[in-house]
Amino acid sequence: FRRVLFRSLKLDDLQAEQAVMILHEGIAVAGRVTDAAGHPIAGADLLAGEDYFARDWTKTDAAGNFRFPHLRTINTSFLLTVQAKGFAPQRKELPSEKGLALVEFVLQPAKLLLGRVIDGAGRPVADAFVTTERWKRYRTVRWQSNTDSQGRFTWDYPPADAIEIRVNKEGFREITKEVVADGREQTFVLTQP
Repeated sequence: FRRVLFRSLKLDDLQAEQAVMILHEGIAVAGRVTDAAGHPIAGADLLAGEDYFARDWTKTDAAGNFRFPHLRTINTSFLLTVQAKGFAPQRKELPSEKGLALVEFVLQPAKLLLGRVIDGAGRPVADAFVTTERWKRYRTVRWQSNTDSQGRFTWDYPPADAIEIRVNKEGFREITKEVVADGREQTFVLTQP
C-alpha cells in the first residue's frame, strides 16, 4: 500500500488517538528483461518514476524477472526505465492502471562512452566527479564515476542517444554537456572561476 489520504485528518483526532488514515493499494507492475538473443539479464536496475532520486527502484532476479508490488502513481501514466551494465538503457511510458500486462524489455549492447576531462590549458583533471543528468527530458538513468589520474572515465552502459553528463571538481566551474556514446573519446573542459 502506498497512497495515504489525509483529507479530513485533524490534530485533535491525532492527539485523541482517533485519527483514521485510509491507505490505497498501489498498482502492481511486473515484467522481464532480456538481451536480443532472449537470454535473461539478472541484476538489471529498474526505476519507476521521473528522477533517479526517487525511491521506487527494483532489480531483476536470475531469470530476468522484476516486480513492483505496490507502485504509487500520481498521474495518468508513469515512466519505467531499465539499465544494466553493458546494455543501452530503455524507457517506457505506461498507463497508471491496474491489470497491466507483463512489461518486456529487450536490451541492446551499449557503445562505450569514453571521456577525458581537462582544464583550460589542456592538462588532465584527476578525480573530477562525473554523473548523468537528463535523458529525454528526465533524470532516469543513474551512473557516476571519478576521473583517473589522466582525467579519463569510461561508462559501459550509456544510452544509444543523447544524454547530459555533468562534471565538477572543486576549484573549477561545473559543466553539463549533452553527448552521444560512440566509442570515441570525448573531451570535457573545466575552467576556473
